[in-house]
Parts: sequence; structure tokens; C-alpha cells
Amino acid sequence: GDVFFYDSELSNNFTLEMNSPGGGFSTGILGTGTLRVLRSIVIDNYTIGDNSEGGGIAQSRGDSEDHEIRDSLIKGNSTAGRFSDGGGIFYESLETLQIVDSEVSGNRTTGENADGGGIFGAGAIDAINSTFSGNSTFGNGAGIYIEERFGSIVEHSTVTDNHAIGAFSKGGGLYAENSSQIVIWSSILAENTAPTTPGGNPDLRFGFTPSIAFSLIGDKSGTTLTESQTPDANGNLIGSESGGGIIDPLLGPLQTNGGPILPNGAAIQTHALLPGSPAIDMGDPAFT
Repeated sequence: GDVFFYDSELSNNFTLEMNSPGGGFSTGILGTGTLRVLRSIVIDNYTIGDNSEGGGIAQSRGDSEDHEIRDSLIKGNSTAGRFSDGGGIFYESLETLQIVDSEVSGNRTTGENADGGGIFGAGAIDAINSTFSGNSTFGNGAGIYIEERFGSIVEHSTVTDNHAIGAFSKGGGLYAENSSQIVIWSSILAENTAPTTPGGNPDLRFGFTPSIAFSLIGDKSGTTLTESQTPDANGNLIGSESGGGIIDPLLGPLQTNGGPILPNGAAIQTHALLPGSPAIDMGDPAFT
């Protein structure tokens, strides 16, 4: 059935067994309902068993319509088991999950073959006006992981300070499997990390070349992107460790900067642009 989670907090819940997804909550295997999370907090939940996806939220199927997380905080959730993807969120659907005006931070996967520290998308993910920060994984995709065949739009969002820390991990910021279609628009992917060998990919890993416009990619290492230390034809700044240098977006710490107010009185946190940031005024001039 449908899951509507409004003006609420879900914290310190867990599952212990194998095949037990959703430390915070799970919509159920092969569910057909709609997921709506609005002005809510999902914090410090976890799963321990193998094949137990979604430390905070596990959305399995629900193919009737698009799903939404809006004005919400997904923080400090984790999975510990093998093949337990999605430290913060595990999302599986033929429809799109929109994450709007939200913060996904400090989530992690620590088990073997467990990808997507912040979110694992076995379905299309649209991240809009949102922040993915401080997430980590021993697998791939510390901030965002997009599975084969699906796409993702990262729009007016910041993906920073995420860390893929396994010996063979890739995609500190965003990892897209080979046939995934990615659009990055007016966004920042920078200051993420991944091992320098076998391929690096600290900020971004993809198969199909993504569509990128009016965005800042701090380090293109491990990709086929063309470095551009000044805005290119699409308005992008793209740095390179092996070329002209990594581009520092000059972001402030993750803190309250006037974001949406949560039920506990706190606000969604963001990384403000510091004075002199190269990202100032580099968004789409047609956007108002």
C-alpha cells in the first residue's frame, strides 16, 4: 500500500536478520504503493544482516506513479551486511523518485559489495535543490549510485565531501552504471574522494557521457570529460588533477543557511558558496 510520512521523525530503528531491508522503514517487497516523505527526519537507523538494503528507507517496487522525498533530512543511516545497498535510501521502481529541497548526509555502507552510501537507485532518481554530503561506502557511489538502465537528473544540487573508501571503489560523488543516462544541470560535484587506483573517479563515474550544463565538476579524473578551467560552451567548469588542477568550489561547511524547517525546529543544512567561489553566478542565465 501507500506510505505517507509527513512531519515526523524516525530514528534509532534497526533490523538484524538477513534479507531484512529498511532499518527505518520498508515499503515491502513487490509493493505497489506510493512513497511520500514530506518535512520529515529519518536519522540513525541501520540494518546489519546481509542482503538488507536501505539503512534508512527501503522502497521496493511501487510502480504505480512517481515517488517523492521533499523538505526532509536523511542522515546517519547505515547498512553493515554484504550486498546491502543504500546506506541512506534504497530505491527500486520503474517510476522516478524525486528528492527535492532535502539533505542526504552522513549515511554509509560498510559491507562487502554494498554500494550507494547516500542513495542506491535501482530506478530513476531526480535530485533537485538538494545536498548530498558526508556519505561513504566501501563499494561504489558514496553519494549517489544509479543502476544499469536507469537515469538520474542532478539539478541545482550539491554533491560534496562523499567518500568511496574501499580499495577498488569508484565514484565518490556519483556512480552511474554503463547504460545509465545522467543529466547534471546547475550543480556542483566536487571535493569527493575515491582511491587513485585502479581508476580514480573521485567526483563522477559513468558509462554513457552525461549531459552537463552550467555545472562545476571539481576533478574529472577517471572520466572522458574535457577539462575546462574557464566556462566551456555549456557553461561548465571542469577540473583535472593531472591537468590544470582540481577546481575548488570554495564551499562553506554543512550548516543552516535558511533551508526548510523540520519538525524539531532545525533546518535543512546546505553548503553556502564562500566569497570568491568560482560557482558564483555560473548557473543557467535563463533560469529565474
